[in-house]
Amino acid sequence: MKNEFKYFTIAFLLITSLLLGWSSYPEINHKVSQAAVKVGFFPKYFTHVHNQWKGEFKFDNGITLSNNFQGARLNDAISTDDSIITVVVSPENTPIRVNPWYAFKIWSEENKETYIKFTYPESGVTHRYYPKISSDGIKWKDLPSDHFLNYKRDDSFLDTSDMPEEALIKVSTNPDTLWIAANKIVTTKDVEIWIDSVSVKPFVKVDIIGTTLQKRPIYMVGIENDTAEKNIIILARQYPSMSVGYLAMQTFIKQITADTELARNFRRKFNVFLFPHVNPDGADNGHWSQNMEGVNLTKDWGETTQLEIKTIKTYIDSLASSAGHDFYLNIDFRSNRNSILYVLNADENNKMKGLTMDIASSVKQYLSVYQPTIKPKITSTSGRIQFAEDYFYIKYGMESLVVIIDEDSTHELIEQKGVALSMSVMEHLGSL
Repeated sequence: MKNEFKYFTIAFLLITSLLLGWSSYPEINHKVSQAAVKVGFFPKYFTHVHNQWKGEFKFDNGITLSNNFQGARLNDAISTDDSIITVVVSPENTPIRVNPWYAFKIWSEENKETYIKFTYPESGVTHRYYPKISSDGIKWKDLPSDHFLNYKRDDSFLDTSDMPEEALIKVSTNPDTLWIAANKIVTTKDVEIWIDSVSVKPFVKVDIIGTTLQKRPIYMVGIENDTAEKNIIILARQYPSMSVGYLAMQTFIKQITADTELARNFRRKFNVFLFPHVNPDGADNGHWSQNMEGVNLTKDWGETTQLEIKTIKTYIDSLASSAGHDFYLNIDFRSNRNSILYVLNADENNKMKGLTMDIASSVKQYLSVYQPTIKPKITSTSGRIQFAEDYFYIKYGMESLVVIIDEDSTHELIEQKGVALSMSVMEHLGSL
């Protein structure tokens, strides 16, 4: 009984002290970590990832930074002198695939030149994404090259070890908000606006096929024809940080739904089932690679432990069980440091042997400058499923094309790549 009372007393005192600390923060010293003070003793909250504290980081020199918006990633901010702000960017979990996404807003009380130093505390993480800036969070452009102070815009890095561990940039700040991000920010709201614009066409159907851990919708956008018996599957945004791949997917779909003879002929023969935002929780929380359970969804297609993948697989399997749904091709849109088309290894088990190689090879015909690297994507031969391409190949004999868009591509080049891929896909499949 005495021991029980002792343990109860200790627990009571501990909980009381934590609650008091949570409700009354000490005066914040703007020369030291702000987020560390505000997050307190609950770094993981109630999920399997580290939630970043959301709010404003205010400094005595009149500069304010904010991560209080969807898609933000700013774990801490420290003023090291009157004009330099050090920002701390950490992933949602470790170990993790290193896609060091960052996104925040900055403004100042007066017009001034402000220096921002990016730091990444985790071992082996370097600065990867060339900064993009925006005045409204909608239209984005590259930071001027002379404002990136510790490497040139045209530097070519052989691997991540060649990239700077820290990055220093200069921006002009004033009372108006300046957005700074690794790439264009695309949130669930942005995806829904785009879906609404596509769905006005009579042959486009939109379904919410499930919800995520945080109750965000999992969308399926169908481009369907009642007479078509062949089908392709398109995935985008399995990695939340890969917004450039998502943007290429938008252009691809624009061409597929266009009122052209090539597109109409394609739609007479093929249905398209698009899952445009596979990881909405990760995207809206500014994650590098994982969902809210701390899982890389690209690797969950075998074990299927996550709501997102389970929901999509269930929907696809239900389509396959109904009459008139024969699957031919899966396209997975992503982005990375180089433009690559990964094609499925062709063998006798493929429904359309060599289809993706033919598509990838002809993409080059439509691009004057961009010449993508084509690499084989070896799928499992043991029957073990890990990635989406394994699942589609083993279960349905489908070919897969993993489309990697160079993350530093300009808006115009992203569109060119999306158009080139759509033309090649429609020509090859439309001729079947």
